[in-house]
Amino acid sequence: MLMRKRFDLSNLCEDFMFFSRGSKRRGQATVEFMIMFGAALFFFVVFMSIVQMNVLDKNLEKQRIVLQNVAIDVRDEIGFASRSSDGYFREFYVSENILGVYYNITLAEDMVFVIMGNQTFAYDIPEGVIGNVQKGLNTIKKEGEDVIINA
Repeated sequence: MLMRKRFDLSNLCEDFMFFSRGSKRRGQATVEFMIMFGAALFFFVVFMSIVQMNVLDKNLEKQRIVLQNVAIDVRDEIGFASRSSDGYFREFYVSENILGVYYNITLAEDMVFVIMGNQTFAYDIPEGVIGNVQKGLNTIKKEGEDVIINA
């Protein structure tokens, strides 16, 4: 006599649990990997933004220093010419841009002004300066008591 196997729900559930155990473990490993990868990516992005902010701050500081040096160099050229004897002549160069950024330079009210963005440097210069500083090659000479620039 053939016996038919009786349909048992508990056996079916056990069989299902046996086969699904491996996929649950793989699913859990996938989720854990994604969490770890997301955390590592988050910390990498935070680290890179901090590095970028530091690089930006260093570049701005470098621009400020170079801008200030341009103003001091022009002030010193004018000061040296004013202390020199009559007939003094010299050529000096003022850069077109500072680290790739354009700026303005001008003489007004016995001061040299160098302006870039929201940064401005102003230094006193001796009285009796005629002319204005330009970017590029400049000539400076002293005639009598006057210092003449680019005239």
